[in-house]
Amino acid sequence: MNLPLRELPRCLNRTSFFTKKLENWKNINTPQFMMSWAIAKLISVDHAICTLLRAGICCRIGVVLLKKLCLISLILVGYCEFARAQTNAAIFDSAGIKNAGSGDYVEAIANFTRAIELDPKYASAYVNRGLVKINLKDYTGAINDSTTAIGLNPQSPMGYNNRGLAKFNLSNYGDAISDYSKAIELNPQYFNAYNNRAIAKLNSKTYSEAIQDATKAIELNSLNVNPYITRGDARNSLKYYNDAIVDYTKAIELDSKNANVFNNRGSAKAGLEDFNGAIADFTMAIRLMPDAPAPYLNRGKAEFSLKKNYTNAISDINKAIELGLSSAEAYAVLGYIQNDLFQFEAALKSFLISLNLDSSQDYCRFRICLIRSRVGQQEKATQELAGYLRSLTDTAKAKWPIPIGQFLIGALTEADFLGMAKGSSAYPKDQNGHLCEAYYYIGMKHLVASDKTNAAEFFQKCLDTGEKQYFEYGSAQAELHVREN
Repeated sequence: MNLPLRELPRCLNRTSFFTKKLENWKNINTPQFMMSWAIAKLISVDHAICTLLRAGICCRIGVVLLKKLCLISLILVGYCEFARAQTNAAIFDSAGIKNAGSGDYVEAIANFTRAIELDPKYASAYVNRGLVKINLKDYTGAINDSTTAIGLNPQSPMGYNNRGLAKFNLSNYGDAISDYSKAIELNPQYFNAYNNRAIAKLNSKTYSEAIQDATKAIELNSLNVNPYITRGDARNSLKYYNDAIVDYTKAIELDSKNANVFNNRGSAKAGLEDFNGAIADFTMAIRLMPDAPAPYLNRGKAEFSLKKNYTNAISDINKAIELGLSSAEAYAVLGYIQNDLFQFEAALKSFLISLNLDSSQDYCRFRICLIRSRVGQQEKATQELAGYLRSLTDTAKAKWPIPIGQFLIGALTEADFLGMAKGSSAYPKDQNGHLCEAYYYIGMKHLVASDKTNAAEFFQKCLDTGEKQYFEYGSAQAELHVREN
């Protein structure tokens, strides 16, 4: 591009500087010479040639020098164009970041795309566009952008972290963990990568590893609420209820408006059979997020476990369903309550709905079998459950709770069934819970056979386990209560 004529004298004065430099051949390779020539070249090659000719460079060496200067000028002009493109790309990239920060993701995408058009090798724009695509749930597009960013800058951990986040949202937890691990390898102090990897491991049910990553994330940033929640969830899953409550309480200190944390702490308290404390937390969660169905379901379960108010329990569960929780668990819990109220027809309907929503609900199958047996449909009950058990692999049949079904259809003796319950888990707490279940189902089989004495004996053994959070405990309690009165 030629400059206006009014700029020519200033440029000519600048090029006259080169006539002095040309006296020394070596000076043409100095950085100062090259930079000054780049400035002078802002006019054009033609102007440069004219300037050199005016300076009296007519000899052969002058021609050679002129060729070299023209070549250098062309290179530097190209560099200037590249630098200008990078500068403009950075401007659009910054604008996109600002858009994303204000939640205008569509405009952010447009600005990041414009930056890429100006400079297709601008890695930052790919990283940022990928992150915005995650917010727009375009996970495949986010993976593509992040992969391009990694190709352009393989030493940047952000590309790996973002790609891991997109893969996580596609439930590809293994590959997500691999990307997070690479990000951590590139930056061992990368909080986001540790936090995200902890969440991925939590979803992969590798709870101990999730606790380790969450702990590291807390070391890096003790004021961020997320790793406390993740570590609390992992500990809760491992039934380390006291430790989980400590994490949830810290999370509440950092964010007292987080309904999910109150809900999760309530679940941990229920695990410790502190049902009053659990109900208080679920109630707070409902107050903070009244349209969320989960706290209603959990409060209903806690009310049911307290055996204080079945009406409130049913009301809470129906509220959860009304709010859209068309989940197998909600209908299953409703079925347990109706069963313990001896409303067998309603309970059967609830268990069937639960099973229709999730065919893997084995405990619903067991309860359906028992209800049908109690109302005179024992043959149908046995055939239904036996048909389901035949569809399972031998490996699945050996895992708890499938032995319950085998016992109910007569494929296992009482002694063998109890033996399997006692060796069903490496965790003492789980094993005791499985014994609670086994005692209840043995009692029910005796009850169906009109052996009320042995039925009562096993119902009492169920209660002696002290596993109040198990539905079988509540059902055994209901059976004993109705016989005592």
